[in-house]
Amino acid sequence: MPGAVVLVADDDARRRSTLVETVLRFDPAAAILEARTGEEVIAHITARRPTIGFVGMKLDGLSGPEAIAVARKRGVTIPCLVLVAPRVFPQWQELAQSLNAYEVLKTPLDPSHIEQLLHANARRRAPTR
Repeated sequence: MPGAVVLVADDDARRRSTLVETVLRFDPAAAILEARTGEEVIAHITARRPTIGFVGMKLDGLSGPEAIAVARKRGVTIPCLVLVAPRVFPQWQELAQSLNAYEVLKTPLDPSHIEQLLHANARRRAPTR
């Protein structure tokens, strides 16, 4: 099976780098789509249809959730959406649910937890009889 198409969107270059390195360690064949703005997120989702997305709450321009909502209005979603936030507020949990997010990942990032999410996505993508 070809590698996953993974969206990594965050306004912080160090967080993007950590996510990209963790994804590539898990799946060297993964196609990585990096974004730091909400507009880039929309463009990547629309053009490449990522199978999993790590999307920061705060991006340049549109926020991560706003960009996901705009893409959804255009008929495109990410099957496994993981929001990334420095703190998890109750209202963000509600927002995550409204966007059908799989999880809200807190920073600082834990590579072993990210790998668990990648494993879950790989199982979800695996063909079944």
